[in-house]
Amino acid sequence: MEKIKPALQWLVRNRFWVTCVLVASVTLVTWFLASTAIEKERESGARKLKQKKTAIETVLSSNVATGVGAETLKVHPNEGTAKGMAERIDAAAEAALAAWEARYNNQKDLMQYAGVLPKHIRDPLANHEPMEKPVEGMLLDDQQRATFKEEIPKHMPTMAGKIQATWKFNPDGTEKTDAQKESERIGGGDRGGGGAGGDSDSKDSPAMDLVIWSKKNQTLWNTKVTTFQGFHGNLDDQGRPTTSQILALSQDLWILSGIFDVIAKVNEGYTANDLAPIERLDHVLVGSEAINSELGSLTVMSYKVPSLQGVQEEKNRGGSASRKKSKQESQREATRRKTKKSRAAKRAAKRSTPFQPNASKSPFHGRYVDRDFTQLNESEITSVITSDSLTEQSYLAVAKRVPVRIAVKMDERRINDFLAAAANSPFAFEIRQVRVNKHNPSEVPELTASGSGGGAGSEDESGRPSMAGGSGGGGLVDGNSPGGGGGEDAEDGPFLPHTRTNFDVKIEFIGIVKVYNPVNRSLFFPEEAQVASSGNPASAGN
Repeated sequence: MEKIKPALQWLVRNRFWVTCVLVASVTLVTWFLASTAIEKERESGARKLKQKKTAIETVLSSNVATGVGAETLKVHPNEGTAKGMAERIDAAAEAALAAWEARYNNQKDLMQYAGVLPKHIRDPLANHEPMEKPVEGMLLDDQQRATFKEEIPKHMPTMAGKIQATWKFNPDGTEKTDAQKESERIGGGDRGGGGAGGDSDSKDSPAMDLVIWSKKNQTLWNTKVTTFQGFHGNLDDQGRPTTSQILALSQDLWILSGIFDVIAKVNEGYTANDLAPIERLDHVLVGSEAINSELGSLTVMSYKVPSLQGVQEEKNRGGSASRKKSKQESQREATRRKTKKSRAAKRAAKRSTPFQPNASKSPFHGRYVDRDFTQLNESEITSVITSDSLTEQSYLAVAKRVPVRIAVKMDERRINDFLAAAANSPFAFEIRQVRVNKHNPSEVPELTASGSGGGAGSEDESGRPSMAGGSGGGGLVDGNSPGGGGGEDAEDGPFLPHTRTNFDVKIEFIGIVKVYNPVNRSLFFPEEAQVASSGNPASAGN
């Protein structure tokens, strides 16, 4: 105790300075600790800001290929977002593939050769899908092609029977004799009576016919199923069809069968020609025959019911405001039509290969159209359906668009029934235009082989039949101008509302039918194709 007493006395005497030293020391330590913590927090904040900046820069600079040329899209680099988006895209692709497969399977059941061709012929044809794909080796030999030529014409009476019409030709392509026609009249009289008074074909048609199918149009189809030499570059000295001709004709007959199913649906329950909603079939044209002349675009009429106040104001103004408004609406409609045509023209101008009529003699050349109703070269459709990469025309890889034109004499009150039956048929015909009293039944295209002379048509340099007579002539201009036949022909006379005694009018339906191709997963999942091509047995996709 005695030893520390001097030290305590010293602290008491110098307590001020000791306190100052202690306070200064504590202050320095506190400052050091605080500044160190602040620096660490600043560095941490700077790192976080830098990471955010890097992430933003990555977002701005990240791109992914769309599969259409060199086009790319911005993507988010977040792995969770990318994974979730990929899952959604895959699910949407699977749903699209399922819908595609369902439509294809529905049509595939119709596009069969059973009951028409022997098994050793129909199997190779059925396995060659899509039919526009180049044939590797010999799909059918000479004997098989000769059998096809012999058997297909035998199926036409059955085809015509779908609409209870009489096929006027023998399997060898010759017209039936009067004795044969009389025999059919006697043998088939139980199918119903009722002639087609005034129809040019009625004298050649048994009374049992529910629908009178024009002899001129039957001549066209008879030529299609019996005559192949001279068409599409076919030089076979025995007149056997080429494999491409067989495939194209098969598609024609399937579509014709689908059209007849629609007509039969509308006429269901009727047994007499003069009572049937559709009593005469003037022509059915498929493929390039259906787009012999360019058809104009139709616009939708707008109906608006005015209010009572608007009616009174209209009376007070003497109709001037309504006329002014109508004029403005007409101008807007004209502007919309002009814009639509301009866009279609721009799309057509972007096509790398415009349609060239003489580029190929293939029956598939000019047979299909794109979404602007422009004919496609055979090389275009072949490249699209055999490609595993997406392009602007990949929609054609899903379904080809085949133009169709159907001209009938029918009850105009049943037009909606025909449109509904066409849309609900397995082929789902898309009727784009309906022409009333425009076509001329006496002007039906006829097919003639090259160099045969005469007739209403001949084969042009491309090897495709050309329709010199047309099917009513030059189409429509803005949906109003007649295409040649006008509203009058030798059979029906002029269409005058105040003199009509029934509702039968001449109707021509113009549209397309989509023929679906087998499902191609490579368009949606290209990585599967890459894995499969590498020989990996674990490759996905069936």
